[in-house]
Amino acid sequence: MSDRRTFSKDYKVAAIHLARERGSCKKAALELGIADQLVGRWKRESSSKGETSFLGNGNAILTDQEKLIRDLQKQVKDLELDRKILKEAMSIFPRKGTDLQIHKE
Repeated sequence: MSDRRTFSKDYKVAAIHLARERGSCKKAALELGIADQLVGRWKRESSSKGETSFLGNGNAILTDQEKLIRDLQKQVKDLELDRKILKEAMSIFPRKGTDLQIHKE
C-alpha cells in the first residue's frame, strides 16, 4: 500500500498559477502543503511540454520521429542478440565439410 499522493492535471495547473501569483514555488507549495520541488517540476514540465504535459501514468506523447527512433533502437537490440546467439552456435557446432576428430584409445 503506497502513501504516494497523486495530483490531477487541474491541481497541478492551479499550483503553477499560484506559484506565479506568489512569485515563487516555495511560497505556493507552503500554502498548498506540498513539497516545493513538486511545484518547480510541474512548472518546468508545463513550460517545456505545453498542452501535452500532465497526461498521467508516465505515458508520454511521442512524435512520429521519436516513435521511429524507439522502434529502430529496439530492432537493433534484437538483432544484436540474434547475432550473439548465432556466434555462440557457430562455436558449438562444426562447420559443414570439417572432419570431427574422435580419439579412440
